[in-house]
Amino acid sequence: ETKLPLVTEFAKKTDWVLVGGLLPTCSKFKIQSSKFKNIIWGELNKEGLDIDEKSIKKFKDIIKTAGTIVWNGPMGKFEEKKWEEGTRKVAEAIAQSSAFKVVGGGDTIAALNRFNLFSKIDFVSLGGGAMLEYLAKGNLPGIQAIVNSKL
Repeated sequence: ETKLPLVTEFAKKTDWVLVGGLLPTCSKFKIQSSKFKNIIWGELNKEGLDIDEKSIKKFKDIIKTAGTIVWNGPMGKFEEKKWEEGTRKVAEAIAQSSAFKVVGGGDTIAALNRFNLFSKIDFVSLGGGAMLEYLAKGNLPGIQAIVNSKL
């Protein structure tokens, strides 16, 4: 739910925002994101631990058309083989894309490593949330404090 404002900021600036994992299950998210036709949320499988096949296909089709991809966060509980398919297939689609690929966040990096795709990414940030905030808003409080300091 804390990423909701960032999702809507990205929706104002990008062609598509694909949202997997648990965020799409939040009713507040569905209400606010319904204002944007370019936010696509993945539906969870019946167990609620991965996105479903229809969502995987939809995400892969959109990824194929991208010029730039920013990815933060797995599609489900990829750490367990039983629930890795959504994250793995989305990661593979991103890795195979000719787009410029930016990835952030520890879980996303762990997924790339698990599927041996880390080397296919153009830029990696350990701070996924900070990366998204910077890209969405153009600044971070810590950076602004340094800029404003009298060093």
